[in-house]
Amino acid sequence: SQTEGNLRVALITGPGGAGKTRLAAELCARMAADGWFTGFLPRKSTKEDRQWLTRLPSHQVIVIDYPEALATEDLAEVLQELSAATSPTVLVLTARETGKWWTDAVTAIGNARVPASVNTPYAVPLKQSIPNQLRLFERAARALGNGSAPTTTFVQDQKWTTLDVVLQAWLAASGDPELPHDRDTLYREVLTREFGYWHDALAGRGIEEDAGRLAQLGAAITLLGPADAEQIALVRRATLREHAPFDAPLPPAESLAYAKAILDLLGGGEHLAVRPDPLGEYLLLE
Repeated sequence: SQTEGNLRVALITGPGGAGKTRLAAELCARMAADGWFTGFLPRKSTKEDRQWLTRLPSHQVIVIDYPEALATEDLAEVLQELSAATSPTVLVLTARETGKWWTDAVTAIGNARVPASVNTPYAVPLKQSIPNQLRLFERAARALGNGSAPTTTFVQDQKWTTLDVVLQAWLAASGDPELPHDRDTLYREVLTREFGYWHDALAGRGIEEDAGRLAQLGAAITLLGPADAEQIALVRRATLREHAPFDAPLPPAESLAYAKAILDLLGGGEHLAVRPDPLGEYLLLE
């Protein structure tokens, strides 16, 4: 059944790289500047976490990135819990499309009393094409290059997504004299730099690691999506096993210390995956 309630739901949909997560983050930043409580709901949020949110006295924006990855019953539970919000609350879901994952979650709620917007969420579809790629490229390059105008030539193409254009702006701001002309080359260059950074960051902690193995590790923990320290340690031990006799002893304590170092340097101390998702998917396919 439906109630008025304080919860409103919005669905931002679009292909990978269209800018869904960035748009949600920008909304959070702008509303926070107006005094709202905003943020992304962690994947492993607890019932107590969500109940605490429902009791907040301030207006709030809560974002769930890629909710289709959640189990149906988990998403239905989140919707039911946030429906009890005592203050105006906007729940923003970013997904590639509104499909079975959403209808299944709404069905799973059953006869529970939820606001009408859960059944008829506000739709924000994003297109893959960008009206003015050159303008986006120049603005992004200036922002990433401390205000300096880009000197690298950017070639517009209908196939570029918002993410692709911003990544090229980043390369231009980094001083690249020539930009990639296709997505495979672009993503390969960005990932090469990313794992080079991983290598250098770990070397600074006295941990030497092969770049190829770091890429393998990055793909595996992205597939786990995203991985915590124990999962990274298990993957690390598995990659070590590939390069040693099958019955060779695996150092769990060393692997966990390695995983924690990676998280501390690269993942903010909690979880790690190769993001944005189109880059992670390209890495997995490679």
